[in-house]
Order: sequence, then C-alpha cells, then structure tokens
Amino acid sequence: MSYHRHAFTLLEMVVVLAIISLISVATIYSFTGMRQANRDAKRVADISEIQAALEQYYLSYKFYPLAITSGMSLHMTRGLASDAVFMAKVPNNPLPSNDGTCPSASSTYSYLPKNVSQSYELSFCLGGRVGTWGAGVNIASPGNNTTCVPDCSMSCDTGSENSGSDGCGGICSNKVATCATGFTCLYDHCVKD
Repeated sequence: MSYHRHAFTLLEMVVVLAIISLISVATIYSFTGMRQANRDAKRVADISEIQAALEQYYLSYKFYPLAITSGMSLHMTRGLASDAVFMAKVPNNPLPSNDGTCPSASSTYSYLPKNVSQSYELSFCLGGRVGTWGAGVNIASPGNNTTCVPDCSMSCDTGSENSGSDGCGGICSNKVATCATGFTCLYDHCVKD
C-alpha cells in the first residue's frame, strides 16, 4: 500500500490568503464606519445635554453664559455663595473629530452667545446624518436648530411661498408635496436616500 501525501499547492495558498485579506479589509472598513457613527451619536447626545444645561442656566439667571469651556463645569458663582452647577463637565468632541468633511481642528464644540446673552449658537460637525441632523456643520440654538443638507434636491415643504434653504446657504427649488424616487423628505427637503 502506498500513501500519497497531499500538500497545498502555491495557487491554493494564494487564493486562501486573498480571501482572508478581503475579509480583513471588509471587517476593518465596517468597523471604521461603526466607530464614526458612534462618535456622531455621541456628538448629538452631548449637544442635547449641553442645551439642557444651558436652558437650566437661563431659567435661573435669565441670560445664557458668556462662555463655556470643554472639560470644565458649567456653573455660576454669586459672591461668596456656593456655586450653582448646571453641568459637572462640559463634554469634549469625540476624537478623531475629522469625520466626513469635518475639519480636524474642530476638537471642541463651539459656543457663541448672541443678543446680549439672550440666545446662543452651539456649533458642531457630524461625519454622517444622525436623526434630523445632517452631515457637516450644524448649529443648535434655543428653539431653532439648523442642519446642513448638502444632498438636497428640492424643498418638499408646500406651506410657504418661497423655495426653502438647503441649510448650507443654497436654495432648494421645484417645491412639490412628495419627493422623487430615490429621495426622502427630511427636514422639509428632498434628500438622497
């Protein structure tokens, strides 16, 4: 009886290595996308938390703070009285902050008081769409949030006479009640699915 030992050929080994490489690349790519989506979700949660603290501040003092600093508390000191703390630590933008088209320098959320501290703008950047927030620069303010809708094709808001803004300074035209195939009405604009 003769036994023949079967060994892998060079071609079989190359095919197996190619398959393993493809699987590795696909896994890394999907993991990177999940991490960006998690950072974006964290950004939206942070902004909601900051806005809630700012509203509590406003209810107490009838004005918004002149400044907030990431990593520091949001509080008010009145003379020798103890501090009223509205947020123990203002969150930092999750790193890396350059998701999508966001600049790498945006490591903090940008706060700007407006109208003699009777309003504010809280700017942040998202790598992708999260809920009603669009990818790119977004601005949260009391009662009015502005999102960038860069993939807007037309306004689907039939309630006003003029074309709607795309949130990025452009104008959406051809107002219709429903969006074309491949588009969804989001934030009163038709955006690509």
